[in-house]
Amino acid sequence: MSSAEQRIRQQLGEFIPEDLGVSLASVNAIESLAVDDRTVHARIVLGFPIDGIREQWIAQIREYLEPVLEGRELALTLTAKIIPHRAQSSLPALDQVANVIAIASGKGGVGKSTTAVNLALALQAEGARVGLLDADVFGPSQPLMLGLPDGTRPEVLEGKYFVPVEAYGLQTMSMGYLTTKQTPVVWRGPKASGALVQMMEQTRWHELDYLLVDLPPGTGDIQLTLAQKIPVAGAVVITTPQDIALLDAIKGGGDVSQGGYPGIGHCGKYGGAHLQPVRPSRACVRPGRR
Repeated sequence: MSSAEQRIRQQLGEFIPEDLGVSLASVNAIESLAVDDRTVHARIVLGFPIDGIREQWIAQIREYLEPVLEGRELALTLTAKIIPHRAQSSLPALDQVANVIAIASGKGGVGKSTTAVNLALALQAEGARVGLLDADVFGPSQPLMLGLPDGTRPEVLEGKYFVPVEAYGLQTMSMGYLTTKQTPVVWRGPKASGALVQMMEQTRWHELDYLLVDLPPGTGDIQLTLAQKIPVAGAVVITTPQDIALLDAIKGGGDVSQGGYPGIGHCGKYGGAHLQPVRPSRACVRPGRR
């Protein structure tokens, strides 16, 4: 390795993007670097979708490397490779799904389903392939939030597999597609949990980077089933600033931890639906790490 390449590699590795909070070297993001007399060829691979920030990061990296380029042209490629994560390593991965993220809340009415659909659309806008599963079998709301007409039904293959209903580019599945607004779902816990497993495993998801699971509020059979049978990467807990909502969110967070998967974010709706930003953990962004 030449001294010029060594200086450039060190400088690039020390770059800390504001959205990441850690250096590129610490997350093993520099896939390749080659230096000749005229050009520096660099390829950076990140473990999360970056379509919305790619050009901004490229400009920032160019500026950061300028002092060590010594007149060389920078040919920089910035791309993403979404790595599967499974907190419960003993559970088999879901077919065609890289990461399952649970969207939970300790109580109802705090904006969990609204956050789930907006988070799904935001991830898709960043370049990820995203699915949304409405796991609230007693009160499914995603079909309405996605603007789908009443009576929307998934296609059924081979008599047992559901084809996800596409909405705004998202692959979606919900108990709301299988019942009507006038049909209440009156099930005991085991049957509701079975419906969740069926929708998870018998839906023909297609090459998803993320499957967001909009859980029912509280802690119960469906949440336990998710922890015991579904390989979850982590959970996001939604709350509002009221004391009771925060108390329930803390309980919900404890349930997440006992389920064996980490809490990777907390969204608090404060003063006009502002979301509390949460920086992704290094485990979620490091290429090659599970």
